[in-house]
Amino acid sequence: MKKGRSISSQVGDGRGAGRSTQLSPRARSDEALISAVRYHQEGQLARAEELYRKILAADPDNANCLHLLGVIAHQMGRHEAAIDLIDKAISRDSGTPEFHYNIGLPLQAIGRLEAAIAHYRRAAALRPDYAAAHMNVGNALREFGNLDEAAVAYERVVALRPDHADGWNNLGVVRATQGKSEIAGVCYRRALASRPNHFEAHVNLGRLLYGAGDTAQALNVVGRAFGIKETEELRALLVRCIRALDPAAGDEQLRAVVTRALIEPWGRPTELATISAKLIKLDSRIAQYITRAVDAWPRRLPAQELLGDDEFEVLCEDQLLRGLLETTPVCDVELERFLTGLRFALLEIVVTATAPEIDNNLLGLCSALAQQCFINEYVFVSSDREFDQAVELRDRLVFAVRSNAVVPAAWLAIVAAYFPLMSLPEADKLRSGSWPDAVNRLLVRQVAEPLQERDLQQSMPRLSTIDDEVSRAVRGQYEANPYPRWIKTAPVSRPETINRYLRNAFPLTFVNLEERDGVDILVAGCGTGRQSIEVAQRFAGARVLAIDLSLASLGYAKRKTKELGLTSIEYAQGDILNLGSVGRTFDMIETIGVLHHLADPVAGWRVLLSLLRPGGVMRVGLYSELGRPDVVAGRALIAERRYGSSADDIRQFRQELMVDHPALAKDLVRRLDFFTVSECRDLLFHVQEHRLTIPQIEEFAEAHSLRFLGFEVDYRVREQYRRRFPKDVALTDLKLWHAFETESPNIFDATYQFWLQYPR
Repeated sequence: MKKGRSISSQVGDGRGAGRSTQLSPRARSDEALISAVRYHQEGQLARAEELYRKILAADPDNANCLHLLGVIAHQMGRHEAAIDLIDKAISRDSGTPEFHYNIGLPLQAIGRLEAAIAHYRRAAALRPDYAAAHMNVGNALREFGNLDEAAVAYERVVALRPDHADGWNNLGVVRATQGKSEIAGVCYRRALASRPNHFEAHVNLGRLLYGAGDTAQALNVVGRAFGIKETEELRALLVRCIRALDPAAGDEQLRAVVTRALIEPWGRPTELATISAKLIKLDSRIAQYITRAVDAWPRRLPAQELLGDDEFEVLCEDQLLRGLLETTPVCDVELERFLTGLRFALLEIVVTATAPEIDNNLLGLCSALAQQCFINEYVFVSSDREFDQAVELRDRLVFAVRSNAVVPAAWLAIVAAYFPLMSLPEADKLRSGSWPDAVNRLLVRQVAEPLQERDLQQSMPRLSTIDDEVSRAVRGQYEANPYPRWIKTAPVSRPETINRYLRNAFPLTFVNLEERDGVDILVAGCGTGRQSIEVAQRFAGARVLAIDLSLASLGYAKRKTKELGLTSIEYAQGDILNLGSVGRTFDMIETIGVLHHLADPVAGWRVLLSLLRPGGVMRVGLYSELGRPDVVAGRALIAERRYGSSADDIRQFRQELMVDHPALAKDLVRRLDFFTVSECRDLLFHVQEHRLTIPQIEEFAEAHSLRFLGFEVDYRVREQYRRRFPKDVALTDLKLWHAFETESPNIFDATYQFWLQYPR
């Protein structure tokens, strides 16, 4: 078959540069081959493959057929077969640029980046105006971490084709990674000028604007991307932008977006707790109720005084309020006081009513408030009179259950706002009744799920002994108060390899893990399972072992895991200090918020390091000494006033703090952990807490020859650091980060989260 310059027909691959189905002039005269290519281009791959193989049976050296069979193999995910077929085509015809281009794709897919780059470059050398080849040279170099050469390749693409939107976008990504934000912005805008609906360019420009602190413009750009396509990544970016807003007036469109983001959810619901509270308080009708409750505090107002003539319609119809109450703790002092007052008003109505039932809308509000009280573990304080009324109603309910009498649904909803239904005698009998949907959901949350957790605890494997005195004390705390009580976790769009995830996060520092069939991940200190679930969902092929000291936390974690249908997580009770004998090693270890609660954090860190495979990575979260002065002051006040750590002590301390120590309270109420019993205990009443500094992290990393990959920080913090220290392009100079934190102690939000890699 005559070799010569051929005419390209593209089969898209989603990378901004397609696979070429390429024929020589003589081949184009071959009727069978023309027919096969037509099927191929129409996406009828099985039929095309059948015809290609028939041609090869008659002509085994047909380079075009070998090449196109390889293209199909790559399209079907058979990358090794694709490489073998196209390599045979190249051995017969090394001068066709498309052969080199298309063998690069499967090579890149399996991580053989150097070989892929060599073939892309050969394709570009054979045809200097081959923009797609230059594009994938840039893509592979960027994935390889060679940003300077990647930029040269992308610049070649846009020089050849000034309207190449993908080329401009990818050049912008490289420049943004290099800290050249202004140039990156120009590139993204050039991409959008060439293709106004370029989704990735909108997302990247929105992220850039958010990092620069231009929230309004970022939301505008992200909103345009939202009109093109919705992805989990875009929703997460939108949540970040929304969180940065400080609205001064009600905005119905924003309210609708936040309601949807909270309920679906688009991120962890806690991320939207603050903005949700702000928007609720900006509703003029609800604002007047809140003002009345706050002005009367600590006195509780009856419903008529609290709501005036409006009764409950406004509250019953507010979907944002309902979504907030049912999905995440309310993290606002004024709204907390209003809800505390609302609970009392509803209690009085039900206790004094001649007809015990209430309409379904009000019952739904009562049930949502009870959901909130269960989520925050009854952190709302009650007066003595109010508590006595709640106890009296609880006793009436218990008597009715034992007597097999009719139990009004309103009783159930109000009692559940003061006491967990699971704590009632014969609570399981309540599930057999016929209830409205809102009450059924309440019974699932407060009875069925706790029973399931109790059963799961009984069968939990014990991976190690727990004999350290501090570990035992910490276990006791989390058995009493599993941390945190969460409802929904952040969604993940699609699993990806650890290599790809970290290459995107830390392109200038990460060295690929060894490729293997699946990855073994240890989550050391998994708590109630949010971390282990997110890890299992995020990383393709993950086999997760999640351990914790607390059986109560593990029962919660396993229930949530089963609820989500995940089968790749193994849970077990164990102590980090005794894990050295488990006889297992891991590609990745995650330990967030755990080491600083050990008697000796460094000793526990060393144990975990001994379980990490050569080349493996570790994600670590540690308290910052510089970032927690308010917590230190709060703990000192607790010790001075001799508070214990019971739920009553926590409730009483919170109220004393907000009334008698307003300056300290102003700092502490910024922390979302302040607004539930278990999280407040973890924040201020913990039995063991260490705080570390960046120099200590650096010392540990150097002592164990660990590569510091980078901190996980918000885009805005990252861009602030870049502007302060532009020479640290990789963002890994720990001495400079220490200087940066010293200047701005709140940049880490009190906790360092960072990645390390163990040398091979």
